[in-house]
Amino acid sequence: MPNFKKKHRRYTTELIIRIIILTAVCVLFPYWKEAVSDITFCLSRIMLQQFYPLAHIGHTLFLEDYSLAFVDACSASSAYLLLFILTFITKGIMLKKRLFMLLNGSILILGLNLARILILVTVLVNAGVNYFENLHIFFWKIVSTIFVFFTWIYLIKKYKIKSIPVYSDYKQLAAMLKN
Repeated sequence: MPNFKKKHRRYTTELIIRIIILTAVCVLFPYWKEAVSDITFCLSRIMLQQFYPLAHIGHTLFLEDYSLAFVDACSASSAYLLLFILTFITKGIMLKKRLFMLLNGSILILGLNLARILILVTVLVNAGVNYFENLHIFFWKIVSTIFVFFTWIYLIKKYKIKSIPVYSDYKQLAAMLKN
């Protein structure tokens, strides 16, 4: 019986730590969003300068006759937050593995987002505003959600995660309450 209680205590402590970390990240999200936005804008500007002459003021790019304002949504900060939440609401992942999952997932999200920005700007310059707007909405509403989903699937397969977010904790807590 003592091992059983020790196992429950360890699980409960790990769950509380995960909840505290998730809460802290959600509270600090506005700061994270600003940092991610700055990084995404700077990398986008550097990348686009390789292909187009442009100027910028703040988070607005000026390219030919167009001005492109980078708002918070352009940085995909909510995709990073969703990845973080999925990683921390999944039980049984060691901290080092969680951090590697976050790093790999974030690199994938950043890479796709930079490719999305390059594609959108190329469409704007070569095809005009209407094509840009339609493609922008398609990327924003459909592709981004699907990409985060597939990023998560890739990560759980790569890191051999067997737990299901929330559900595995629910099962564990239900089993503990029965005893």
